[in-house]
Amino acid sequence: MKFGSDMARRANARLYRRCGLPSGFPRVPESRERLERVVQRSVKYLLPAFLALFPSGAVGAVTCTVSTVPVAFGSYVPSLGTPTDGVGTININCDKAPASNPISISAGRSGSFTSRTMSNGKSNLSYNLYTSAARTQVWGDGTGGSAKVSYGGGGAKTFAITVYGRITALQNVTAGSYSDSLLVTISF
Repeated sequence: MKFGSDMARRANARLYRRCGLPSGFPRVPESRERLERVVQRSVKYLLPAFLALFPSGAVGAVTCTVSTVPVAFGSYVPSLGTPTDGVGTININCDKAPASNPISISAGRSGSFTSRTMSNGKSNLSYNLYTSAARTQVWGDGTGGSAKVSYGGGGAKTFAITVYGRITALQNVTAGSYSDSLLVTISF
C-alpha cells in the first residue's frame, strides 16, 4: 500500500476545503521513501539555520547570586555643618557573563527619591543614595529624577557595585539607631 493512498488524498482535500486552501496545495508524498527524503532535506537545511540563531552558550539562562553590604554611615553629629557620607556594596556573581542590565533601588519608607528617610521610632533622618562618589545623581528606579545603574555586558561574571550614601547636614534628631528598608532589583 502506498503512503499517499486515496484515503490520504481525500483527507487532504477535506482539510484544504476547511482551511480554504487550493486543492493543488502541497500533498502528502506518494511514498514513504519520498517523505523520508523531504524530512532529511528539511533537517539538513533548516537545522543549521536554527542553530545559527542560537550560537554556543547563548541558549540557557544566566544564573546569578546577589548579596549586599549595607551602607555604613557611622556616627552622625547633627551640629556639624557637613553631610555624613557612607558606602555600601551590591555583589553579583553569575555563572556566565550577563548582558548589560539595570539595577534599581526602591525609594524605601519615604516613598520618594527626593529624600529617603531612615527612622528611629517617631524620629526621621533624611538621606539619599547615589550612583557615584560625586553624589549628584540619585540612584532609584528611573522615575522622579532618579537613575538606574547598569552592570554586565563586558564579559565579566563577578561584579561589586558601590552604593554611595549621604545624610544631609544639620538635622535635629534624637540619638539612636536609624534604619530604612530598600528593595534592590537586579535584572539578569
